[in-house]
Amino acid sequence: MARKIINKTKEDKTKKNINSSIKKLKMLITVVDRSKAIYYVDLLEQFEINMQTVIYGKGTAGSEMISLLGLAEPEKAIIISFVR
Repeated sequence: MARKIINKTKEDKTKKNINSSIKKLKMLITVVDRSKAIYYVDLLEQFEINMQTVIYGKGTAGSEMISLLGLAEPEKAIIISFVR
């Protein structure tokens, strides 16, 4: 019986070590004017970014949404970043 308890505590410690070494990723979505995409990609690279991708889009939203987000041009860049 004592062996099972000792083995179980070793397994618990191993699981805790594995779980503590795993870091969660968060997804950051940034919408900017297309002309400023390179600036923001370079800026974001200074942080712990694991991956970035840029998607170019064109379109408009309602005038309330445009003024809320501070967007002026209809051509946008959507930067999707994964951060630790």
